[in-house]
Parts: sequence; structure tokens; C-alpha cells
Amino acid sequence: MAGELRPVVFALDAGATTTRAVVVDEDGVVLWREQSAGASLTRRDFDEALEQIRRLWEEAAGYVEDLPSRLRGVAAGFAGGRSTSVRMEMGRRLADLCSGSDLSSTLPVTVTHDAHIALLGAHGSEGAACVLISGTGSICMARDEQGTTTLAGGWGWPLGDEGSAVWLGWRATRRALAAWEESRPTPLAALLIEAWEIDPDQAGDPHSVMRRAAGAAHDPELYARLAPGVFTCAGDGDSDALELVHETGLELGTLISQACTRLGFDSGREIPVALTGGLAASRELVLRDPIRKGAGSFGPDLTFVKPRLPAEGGAALLALTAAGPEPSSAVLTRLEKNLRSPAVVESDDPAANPARH
Repeated sequence: MAGELRPVVFALDAGATTTRAVVVDEDGVVLWREQSAGASLTRRDFDEALEQIRRLWEEAAGYVEDLPSRLRGVAAGFAGGRSTSVRMEMGRRLADLCSGSDLSSTLPVTVTHDAHIALLGAHGSEGAACVLISGTGSICMARDEQGTTTLAGGWGWPLGDEGSAVWLGWRATRRALAAWEESRPTPLAALLIEAWEIDPDQAGDPHSVMRRAAGAAHDPELYARLAPGVFTCAGDGDSDALELVHETGLELGTLISQACTRLGFDSGREIPVALTGGLAASRELVLRDPIRKGAGSFGPDLTFVKPRLPAEGGAALLALTAAGPEPSSAVLTRLEKNLRSPAVVESDDPAANPARH
């Protein structure tokens, strides 16, 4: 019926640096999308993470008419969402946040790991597949034909996150300090001075870098900030940077090998792999060869594929499935079209404002 307000779901991808949210109706039309600061459950406590989500929820409610009463499901993937108890607690808080509907007491709320929604978004819900996330942190999730999944990595900095932007920046800092110790000029040292805004008068003094590096122990984003510059230095032929980029790929390939081994995959079978996250997705062509090498016997079997949907799209699929019925191929196609375009391209919802990006 013309003018009818369709049921919707609210979906989230809560990473270390960025939280992305969407409101999607039952036909796969994206009515609203936006992002805020990270809501990782490794780096933030429940209250801090929920505050980021609250801002997104309130903005969504201001753009989509009667959002609470139309809501039929919520799904969220969190960096750091390994623990069942943590996921249950965040699920309870999300249910409370999204109250105001007659359905709030029975509202399906699904909280999972961010690698899970990335896997669903990239490959759908069936078949053997692998997703490798490398952004601020790093993690790999693999799935077999029976739907069993396993994780490798993802323990957060400084316990893990090998092959991530933070890890790469940390390694680059150590290389730069070693070069200073040898009185050897290096582009990585110049990168540190520029990226960390070190006083030019102190540019020759490694102590100023050491002080900034000490601060990075509490704010690892300082290390992550260096990662794009390392790739630039590598592109210019700097040997230190080239080695670091190669090591990054090797570490990421090791995560794939660990996940595939735990699932009992045999070599010689095709393994579709999607690279996601700010670092891996933007540098895929450079990283493919060292990733294959790091994956060991699984390397020749890797088939690199583009994700069909971003991680928040995977969360939307989870929420739509929980609300029922399972999304049709037409819904998936429309969702893909909407989330891959720079603006929402279809919406005949009379109450939807222009989507935010």
C-alpha cells in the first residue's frame, strides 16, 4: 500500500577506529547510513562503546520516521567480541538502547565478532571461505562447508595484531631508531618526524621519537598513522620499507594458515579469501604475494575475491535473517547496490530522509 512504512533493522560494524551503522528495510533498501568513532570492546569499556552507538542510534532515529516502532531486529559485530559473556552484556544494552517499540521485549538482538559480519558480508552464509581483516588491528576467520568457523589472531595490541597498521607502524619506528643508532639516514626516520609532528629542531635527536613512542603505548593510533607512509616509502624503493611491507604480508598469511589448519583444510582445494580493513583492502595487490608465501602450503590455493558487502552489510543480513524470513537474492542484490554506491540509489519509503554517508 502506498505510504506504508516498512519494517527495518539496525546494523553495526564496531571496529577499533570506526563504527559504521545502517538502517535497512525488509526489501534491502538502505534508508540511512553513517559512521562515528570506534567502539571496539578491546579498547573501550561498555559505557564508552555504547556512547558511540547511542549517537548513531539517535541520529538514525532523526532521519528515519518512527524508527523504534518499525524496528524488527538489531545486529552488531564488535572488534574484541570473542567472549560470550561480553556479547551477552552488550546485547542487553543494545536492546535497552533501542527500546520504545511495542516489540522491544522480543526484539531479536544479535551481537557477534566483527570478523563474523565481515565474513558474511564478503561471502554470504554458505560455503568454505576466509576473510582477513587488517586495519588498526588484524584477525582472520575461516569457515568450512558445514558452517564451522574459527578465528586466528585478533588479540589486540600489544598482545597480537600482527600485520596490522599498528604493528607495521611499530616495526617502522624500531627500524628508524636502529638507523639513527647507526647514524644512517633513512626515509622512515623522516616519516616519523613528519607524521608525529616532531619539532624540526629536534629532528636529529632520537629521544624525541622515543618520547612519542612511549605515548603510543597508550595511544596505538600513533603507530597506525605511520602505515600509509611506510607503503609510500616502499613504493619509492626504500629497502627498509620494502622489507616491512613484505613482513606484513607474511604475518597476514600466517593468520590464514592458522585458521585453515584448525578447520582441517587440505592443501589443493580452492580457498576464497576476501581482504578487508583499511590496510589490507587498500594495499591488496602489493600484499597478495607475501600473503601467499606466509600462508605456506595453503598459499597456492588462495583465490582473492572482492567482498560482496562491507561488514555492516553482513550485520544487516544477520538482523534481517533473525527478523525473518531469510533475505532473498533480490534483497541481497539491492543491498549490495545500495551499500556499494556513494549514495542511496533507491528508496520509495515516504518517511526516509536522504541517507547520510
